[in-house]
Amino acid sequence: MATDDKTEATFQPVFENRVRFAETDLQGIVFYGEYFTFQDEAISAYLRELEYGYEEMVDDGWQIHVVNAELNYRDGAQFGDRLMNEARVVEVGNSSITFEYRVRRVGRDEGRRERAELELESEERGESDGTDRDELDESDTDGPDGGDANETGEPILAEGTVTHVGVDLETEEPIRIPDAFRDAVVALQGGI
Repeated sequence: MATDDKTEATFQPVFENRVRFAETDLQGIVFYGEYFTFQDEAISAYLRELEYGYEEMVDDGWQIHVVNAELNYRDGAQFGDRLMNEARVVEVGNSSITFEYRVRRVGRDEGRRERAELELESEERGESDGTDRDELDESDTDGPDGGDANETGEPILAEGTVTHVGVDLETEEPIRIPDAFRDAVVALQGGI
């Protein structure tokens, strides 16, 4: 059976987004709760990539419910930053599926240029928030512990897990995760 393959599963880049102003807080960084939305979007995108996604689950009479979600924060994203959200399945139990999630910044200079243009326009109108822009430009792109980056060197901003339980569509009782789903996961990411 394919789930016996213990090859290290690769993260799948599944969802790219650009930080919207509405997702930032008074500190100018993405509000921590927004990362749970990004995580949810990434898992949904991952399932769309499978040859056995959510539609197939429903057609086969089952669905998944979130029972646990965790995130650890490494660094903050700012307005205009492009983010790549990645996911992989790390465990398929009898009735549960655990995903690992991470989000990394890509193209940081693009976001900085966009922010700088907005700040310049703001200053020309006589508005200022008092932030020393030189300090922002000198900031390190690594996380607070100085090296949280993925294989491409792009900083990992947050990472965590989300666990779902498979349930019968009508009774809502836990069910065994079908082998077809397990096999589709292995085919997509090269192992579990």
